[in-house]
Amino acid sequence: MRTSKWLVWLIVITYVFTLWACSGDKETQPPSETPLPTQGSQPYPLPTENLQPYPAPQGDAAPIDWATAKRYILNGNIWKIIQSASLEIQLFSKDGQLYSSQAPSLDELNNSIKNCGDWCKSLIFEKK
Repeated sequence: MRTSKWLVWLIVITYVFTLWACSGDKETQPPSETPLPTQGSQPYPLPTENLQPYPAPQGDAAPIDWATAKRYILNGNIWKIIQSASLEIQLFSKDGQLYSSQAPSLDELNNSIKNCGDWCKSLIFEKK
């Protein structure tokens, strides 16, 4: 009987210690609502859905051949590509120009984007 009392006390003390150890220090935890970062006294602007990293193209797309389009992609001059089901592509250049071309195959287009490397890490690719 005496051993069972010690065992019960040992279990209770272990349980209490575990609760205390897992509770942590409430003062060191971050607040639930983190304030917005500020720039001077104004909060940084929140991004909008129409955020565009480069100038918007003006006018119609200028037609270019695939070799020129591929060169623009590989040189990192393109920030966005829109591809249609017929492999017609629209290329949005970083200087605000809009180009259109016909990719010979989906593999050729994908390989061009892959071979672009670091310059195309932030490239936006959309399918219509």
